[in-house]
Amino acid sequence: MTISDTSIRKAVEDGLSDVALSPGQKAAILAQCRPEPLHLHRRSAARRLLSVAAVFAAALVLSAGVLATSPELARQLAVLGRQTLVFLQPVNQVSEADGIRMEVLASMRSQDTAVVYLTLRDTAGQGRVQENTQLWNYRLEGAAFAHAEQVDYDPDTETAMFRLTGENVESDKITVHVDAFSSGVEYYPPRSTGWTVAELAALQPAPALSYPTLDHGWSMLNGQGDEALEKQMDEGSLPVLKPQFSYTVEGLDWLTVQAVGLVDNALHLQLRQDEDLGRFGSVNLCLQQSDDTDSGMAVLVATLEETEAGFSSGVREYVLPLPENADPSEWTLYASGVNCTVACDAGWQVTFTLEPAHADRTGTCDLDTGSWQLDQVALSNLGIAIEGHGELYADSPDLTPVVTLKDGTEPEFISSSVSTDGETIVYRMLFRTPVDTSQVASVTLCGQPVIWD
Repeated sequence: MTISDTSIRKAVEDGLSDVALSPGQKAAILAQCRPEPLHLHRRSAARRLLSVAAVFAAALVLSAGVLATSPELARQLAVLGRQTLVFLQPVNQVSEADGIRMEVLASMRSQDTAVVYLTLRDTAGQGRVQENTQLWNYRLEGAAFAHAEQVDYDPDTETAMFRLTGENVESDKITVHVDAFSSGVEYYPPRSTGWTVAELAALQPAPALSYPTLDHGWSMLNGQGDEALEKQMDEGSLPVLKPQFSYTVEGLDWLTVQAVGLVDNALHLQLRQDEDLGRFGSVNLCLQQSDDTDSGMAVLVATLEETEAGFSSGVREYVLPLPENADPSEWTLYASGVNCTVACDAGWQVTFTLEPAHADRTGTCDLDTGSWQLDQVALSNLGIAIEGHGELYADSPDLTPVVTLKDGTEPEFISSSVSTDGETIVYRMLFRTPVDTSQVASVTLCGQPVIWD
């Protein structure tokens, strides 16, 4: 079969005469052509042999997106479904370091929200990229913040696919940064350590204390006694244990106990997380009785060493107060957290230009929001943005929209967020799968319809 403009038009002329490609799209399609048949893999695992003409027909029916410019890229992204591929624009940029290849495949943009699809592959075949790989210190430079989630994994090629969503995008040029990732990630729920407070206190009956200036940060789990602990932090009067021994926690080789003691009716534990796997692990501690009753007391975690931004290594002091007049022998230490078996931090980045942004529809809604005024509702393929001005309070109404398509279905939202600078308020809701806005029959907020301009 000879591939030419004439044969392409002949293959798709029935019912597609009104579809047109730009010269750039046409050139990209011709550049991707092969004389032999192509295989496209569907999620159903059924394989259909498609001729080049049929591939062109499918691409032209969609008239945009990765299917129109790169059949190979469409195959890579087939797991996302045809409805998503329609809106994706090819990127095809690569960054490789330490035998890990990061490839930014495609992106899409709607107003100030960008979605980027990328893959990580272990080209050295060391099994470092797995089905439960988690990205660390990732960001979309040019966006205010980003969220990442794994959407697919191919064990044959050791390739994981991720979706990064960035909001408040202010530039057409964007850089994807992934500084590190971990694999073999396991989330373990609260479980007993087997140690009572009394048994732990007996390990170090007279703990050595210091009162350092704790200027590396701290966190507090709210509960009874949190005000007293916060006051100690502010005054610099919180006692901290001096290291006394080194005990590696079984199953968590990255975690070491350096000191333990009962001080002023509070259990203190000093833990060190190493600079390798410990950067990606986490620990949460609480006290429970034998009947699983939680103490209800606050838990304070003070950082004793300056740590690398975004990671969890270093020394921390955990302070767990006991209820007043409690018997230490009746309270057991419980732990939960995150463990991993692989860590890699070579760092990868790719820069590319986003497609221009626009909202397909804008409108308003006659809705009493209380302390603020709703100004605009914007609908796009990616989701809905609600903008207003005023003051936002905790009891402000829930503005999660109900979107109804012409076929009666309601597309699902994958995420939502709200931001305010004290005056401007912006709600953002992203669809799980991009929506053809021409098929939207109605949008309501708190039961009130959005009236489109």
